[in-house]
Amino acid sequence: MNRSTIVMVLALLGLIGVWAMSGKERTQERLEPIVFKGFLTKESSLQDIKILNKDEKSPYTEFFIERQSDAGPVSYSIKLDPKTANEAKASDKTWWVTRKFAGRTLRVKAENYRIRIYNQALARNFRSSFALRAKGEELTQYGLDPKNATRVRAVSPDQTIKWVIGNTFKLSEDSNATWVMKQGQDDVVYQISGFDLHHHFKAGWKDIRDRKILDVNLATITRVELSNPHDKDSRNVVLTRAQLTPEQNKSLQDGTEWSKVRKSSDAWTLQSPKGLSLDEPELSGWLESLGRMTATEYVDLVDAKVPKDSGLDDSKEAIDIKMIAPDKTVHVRIGKLMPQGEEKDVYVQVVGGPNEVYGVAGWMGGQIKATVKKLRDRRLTQSSKAAEAVALTVVTRGERFQAQKAGDTWRSQLAIDPNNVTDFLKSMDEVRVEWPEGMTVAKDVMGPRTSTIELRWSDGSVRLLTIGEHSKRGDFAAWKGGEVMKVPEWNAGQLRKRGRDFLDKHLIQSALGDITSLTLPGAKGPVTLTRNDKGAWVAPRGPALDDKAVQTLLAQLVRSEYHAEEDISAAEAGLDSPAWTATVVARDGKQYELDLSDKRKENNPYGRLRVNGKAAKVFTISAMMVEVFRKTIDQLKAKASK
Repeated sequence: MNRSTIVMVLALLGLIGVWAMSGKERTQERLEPIVFKGFLTKESSLQDIKILNKDEKSPYTEFFIERQSDAGPVSYSIKLDPKTANEAKASDKTWWVTRKFAGRTLRVKAENYRIRIYNQALARNFRSSFALRAKGEELTQYGLDPKNATRVRAVSPDQTIKWVIGNTFKLSEDSNATWVMKQGQDDVVYQISGFDLHHHFKAGWKDIRDRKILDVNLATITRVELSNPHDKDSRNVVLTRAQLTPEQNKSLQDGTEWSKVRKSSDAWTLQSPKGLSLDEPELSGWLESLGRMTATEYVDLVDAKVPKDSGLDDSKEAIDIKMIAPDKTVHVRIGKLMPQGEEKDVYVQVVGGPNEVYGVAGWMGGQIKATVKKLRDRRLTQSSKAAEAVALTVVTRGERFQAQKAGDTWRSQLAIDPNNVTDFLKSMDEVRVEWPEGMTVAKDVMGPRTSTIELRWSDGSVRLLTIGEHSKRGDFAAWKGGEVMKVPEWNAGQLRKRGRDFLDKHLIQSALGDITSLTLPGAKGPVTLTRNDKGAWVAPRGPALDDKAVQTLLAQLVRSEYHAEEDISAAEAGLDSPAWTATVVARDGKQYELDLSDKRKENNPYGRLRVNGKAAKVFTISAMMVEVFRKTIDQLKAKASK
């Protein structure tokens, strides 16, 4: 066979091969695409579905999810509670999730937000872009192998969807695609463009379940028991209150929010220990912290045993709290800090509840750990309101001050400002104290320089408070027959009042409208201002005045109070030759002479006030007040009109 013949034979064989291959491709099976019809009748973007809550139209009532975890296979069965099936809002529906894992089954409430994400994935129509055959190890590159795939089944009255979901990848900068298989057809891989189904259905146990630990209605709770072994006074704490009335129960059944039926702090009595009142805001904060407690971690109980070193099985470590309602008891146990994590979560168990232990954020753990000292009323006056007293006696450094209420105002032998007494009593009600251990009234309160406050009420009841002298250890006080209290230093200073502290400290004790003349320094000596027949201020022998500026000066004078009396002479205060003097005369003939010095104490200038020529004590007055009214006639001149 010559060379040309050989070439022709080879060419013929090549053509036959090409024909054979092309024929094989033409006869290969055609893979049908996935065509999915979403439950929305009109096309919508995912963004619109989220913003407009269109997922609430979902007909799906059950979801089943299976996957492999590092510890073995896990499955979640999520079902809508039939009792809430007709609720219009997704947030008002209740879903339950049952997890099967490592031979154990656990059923808890599901997280509504996660169900919404499932429904958002099923809201829109889609069609697969293309399909290919793959099996065995080939499925790994698509995330569809048994180790990585998520098997999803969604059930509605009209259809059941069965998918195997794999990896999601980016098609473009703003578009994703997901690899999917149909359950029962595990050798055909489909690409779903424009959808991230992996994100929608791959969530783990912590994200599927409701993280709220307790299902408790605080309005119905009638008894709370606390046993805290870390505090000797808190090992047997019992709080009680009455049951809800039939009307309140009906209101709850009609859907009224529990806090509007009865507040968490309402009407509690501390049964044990006896003789103490409760701090309602603190009690409310504690109970509501328990009610909204959420988990950060979940630990399964193995053979019903709590984790080692959790403290939950140690009576010297665990804090027990029982919240008891007529139809239900919730028992919470708080253990030690969890060893893992930077935040140091706290072990928490619901005794008799799900077969698991929770990790609760450390800050939240601090809120739910309670003691008697934390719950008891920390107000200095507690249930007896000082503001409602009708008689007051204060003794400080041997000085006695007394005041009695006559009608709506306070009276005393001293020229007091009744508001000063009222404000003092109100401030007593606002003081918060602590109860230090190991202290006695005789040793830590009583002494030669103690102060006392006696309060008397209209029903004849009397209480006597003794305040000890300030020391490096702090300030301590005690009611007669009561225990030692530690008072914040600033508050203790405010309690040690003397008669002078209740005096009327207003410089001018006449009304602004009653002032008839004002004398101020001028360039050539004092100038007296009076009102003309139109009520405007004028200086008969002086310049035209800015009436508004004069009114501002007088208003500040009438409002001004001196800061404190000082035990120094006028000469020592620089008031023998004052730097500024003003004289105010009122309609009733009262004459006020105010002198100010350039000398100061803690930046406040010294002053002196004589009323009708009577000798006056030296005081200090606020520098800010003085800046407003320390004027000369020249500073009150009217501005020349343009």
